[in-house]
Amino acid sequence: QVERLEQQQAQEKATLAQLQQNHRLLQQNKEHLEGLSRQLEGRKAELDRAERDLSTAEAQTPMIAGRLSEARSAYEQAEKQRKLAGLLQTRERLEQDVRRLEQQKQVLTQNLAKAKEYHQQLEQARQQARDNRIDSAAVKNLKATANQLNEETIRSRTIATRLSWQLEPNASLTLNNEQLTGQGEQQLLEESTLVIPGVGTLGITPGGEELASTRRKLKTLEENLEEQLKTLGVESVQQAEDRLSAFESAGRAVKHAEELFKSLAPAGLEQLASDQNEAEAELKKARTQLEATPKPDPKEHVPALEEAEAAFNRAGTALDKAESDERAHQSSLSALKQARDNAKT
Repeated sequence: QVERLEQQQAQEKATLAQLQQNHRLLQQNKEHLEGLSRQLEGRKAELDRAERDLSTAEAQTPMIAGRLSEARSAYEQAEKQRKLAGLLQTRERLEQDVRRLEQQKQVLTQNLAKAKEYHQQLEQARQQARDNRIDSAAVKNLKATANQLNEETIRSRTIATRLSWQLEPNASLTLNNEQLTGQGEQQLLEESTLVIPGVGTLGITPGGEELASTRRKLKTLEENLEEQLKTLGVESVQQAEDRLSAFESAGRAVKHAEELFKSLAPAGLEQLASDQNEAEAELKKARTQLEATPKPDPKEHVPALEEAEAAFNRAGTALDKAESDERAHQSSLSALKQARDNAKT
């Protein structure tokens, strides 16, 4: 009986130990299940949060894409405006070049025509100077000799033998083979003969050393004057003075024509003609370039190039930012999708 009770008691103890162990296992399972439940709720909350964040980001996609599209359109429009402004400025520059070259060609053409005229005047003046070339010092000496001869002639008249006559009508005398009639007077410096018809011949010999000296001086001066006239190639003092005056006038004309010519063609006619041809070639080139440059539509507003450049730079900056925002948004979407996928697993 005692043994049976002991066995029963041992069995009950074993049963109790088993029950206690089972209770511990159940408690552990309960705690594990509760942990799993909490983890599941946390993962679900995390997934919900990831879904909300992804939905919020995806909702911003159209706005960001719209901003990028607007930035690209604005950039393309600004680029178009910049090209049009550059085109307009190029045309304006070419038009200014054409006007400038037209004026330059006109001036050079007029200068070339005037320079040719001045060159012709210069050649004519030079020819006149050559035709009338005479030594001014020689003319001065000629005038001095003529003046001395004139003075000596006047002086000789004061000391010469004076012959005067007053004849009856139809009466005559012959002085040195020259017939004298009526009334007159002559100054005699040389030995002379006077023939009186019906009477005979009178010999007249002027006397005195002073008169002889005067005759020699007159002869010397006359010979000098004749030699000087011959040397100068003129027939009189007046002709020599006229030639000198014409020569000096031609010299002044040459100087004036040279000044006028050099004011228009300092490097000569050939260089001026070359400049005119070069201006004409440049004008033709500028006109060709202008014709090849399209005209902007007059109905379209075209800003100044500086303004267009500034607008283009601003549009470029805005496009860079929009593209950067779009890349950042796509990167954020990728990260949020990965976070959502991670929350699902």
